[in-house]
Amino acid sequence: MMDNIMSQLFTLPNLILCIVIWILVWVERRVVEQLWKGATKNKLWYGLALPLSPIAVGAAIGAAVSEYPYPDMFKTFWARIFFVSVCGLVSAHAYKILKKFVQKESGDTGDEPDDPADLLDDKDDK
Repeated sequence: MMDNIMSQLFTLPNLILCIVIWILVWVERRVVEQLWKGATKNKLWYGLALPLSPIAVGAAIGAAVSEYPYPDMFKTFWARIFFVSVCGLVSAHAYKILKKFVQKESGDTGDEPDDPADLLDDKDDK
């Protein structure tokens, strides 16, 4: 039974769905950061909105798309939202891993913090 569940969860359509969510969040991030120049230094953007974006995008996709090969246990409306939100959460981690890999390979340290929570530390208060 466990093999059947795993074979339904780790499928090519689900991996593609995670990549689509990652791409949509990447586009959202670029658009917001181009239109709002202060976004890169905003604690609310990096600390809350950006980390929650993949989950929110996943939930929106789950609510909007009913004709997708969802696993058998995720056919209802709320189950679809949950499933695609989890796919969004997985895509968020994939983004972090991919970003660190690209930075390591290119030798670029980037001007963004590795962990968005680092922005929450007020260094001016010391």
